[in-house]
Amino acid sequence: MASVSALMRAAHPLPTVAVTAFTTALAASAGNSAVRCVLVAVAVIAGQLTIGWTNDRIDVVRDRQVLRSDKPIAMGEISTRTVELAIGAALVIAIGFSLALGWRAGLVHLGAVGCGWIYNAWLKRTLFSWLPYAVAFGALPWIATLTRPDHAHPAAWVVIAAALLGVAANFTNV
Repeated sequence: MASVSALMRAAHPLPTVAVTAFTTALAASAGNSAVRCVLVAVAVIAGQLTIGWTNDRIDVVRDRQVLRSDKPIAMGEISTRTVELAIGAALVIAIGFSLALGWRAGLVHLGAVGCGWIYNAWLKRTLFSWLPYAVAFGALPWIATLTRPDHAHPAAWVVIAAALLGVAANFTNV
């Protein structure tokens, strides 16, 4: 049970739940059915789990060097192999549920997940760390509306507001 707790802590649970709730609320407000909203929630939480886990997996050596006691992988509470397996399983779920939303919404969602991975692997150490946040958060209204049967487009102001929320989240995180 301790390894499950460590795995959940390594997933960055607060941002994972917040992004999932926000996107699911967007999907509901866009007029999607309850079933479609559940599909959105599962796709997003799985994608967010991969982002959280890759963040800690990529940083494990540095986190060990600086003795990050808040990082379960760095503290040896959970193995890197377990985290890698969890990333793979969550990625399969994210891909499957994303594409169940339809190819348009699915590709947009997977692109947003890719932004998280690019941030983790490279951009978080640069002046452009805000960019993947802006793109990924700006994609969330698109996911919510493209999931609809009519594949509607979101209002531009909603996309801009979501992108700015992403930039604010990045600055809060940094």
